[in-house]
Amino acid sequence: YEYTDFLNIEFDSFIVPSDQLELGGFRLLDVDNRCVLPFKYPIRVLTTSMDVIHA
Repeated sequence: YEYTDFLNIEFDSFIVPSDQLELGGFRLLDVDNRCVLPFKYPIRVLTTSMDVIHA
């Protein structure tokens, strides 16, 4: 079940493995599906993990 106050948008993005990085890519920061976030609009981010998310 998912509920949102605004548009119902789902987005998946995963870290690019180190052996697949292009020259000049950022290890552990480059993703396979980039997202551009809106400016001056409220957004809500739901983060899930199959393991511990460290602070």
